[in-house]
Amino acid sequence: MTVKELIEALQQYPGDMRVVTPGFDEGGIGDIAVSGVIKVVFHDDQDKHPCGQHEEIEDYWQDYAPDKYKEAMKKATDALKLNF
Repeated sequence: MTVKELIEALQQYPGDMRVVTPGFDEGGIGDIAVSGVIKVVFHDDQDKHPCGQHEEIEDYWQDYAPDKYKEAMKKATDALKLNF
C-alpha cells in the first residue's frame, strides 16, 4: 500500500476516529504510531507469511553481514513504517 492509497482509504472515516491494529500474536489491540522511513526489500511475488512478506534492511547488517547488507541495499526501497 502506498501513502496515497492509505490516505484515500482513511478519508472515508471521521478524522478523530482512533486507528488500531491487532496486538502481538493477535492478542489485544494496539495504537498505531509513525516510526519513520526505513529501507525494505519487497517480495510481492511471494505468498503472505505470518512473520511478514517483505524484509526490512537492518543497519546492524553492515557489521555482522556486510555482503548481505550490500546485496539487499541494491534492491531496497524506502517505505514508511507504522508501529503499534
